[in-house]
Amino acid sequence: MFQYATKHEIFENTNLITLEEAEALWDKWQKSLKENWDEFSRPQMVIWQDCDSNTAYHSTLKEIDYSDCVLENGTFYHVKKTKI
Repeated sequence: MFQYATKHEIFENTNLITLEEAEALWDKWQKSLKENWDEFSRPQMVIWQDCDSNTAYHSTLKEIDYSDCVLENGTFYHVKKTKI
């Protein structure tokens, strides 16, 4: 399954689809994700895999989430949280 949403709007939220379809949606929404990358929008984009039904989210294959990622020079990076 694939989902792309901000704090205020769900742009895409699929049922069970193929990995190829999910990857195509991932590529399709990249520009929008970058445009909505701010504290107000708090976007998230996810591909789930190994799901048994449309409501059984299993494991994350890919995820970009405003809460633990940064956007630098057009590229997303996960921020690793370490205890100080």
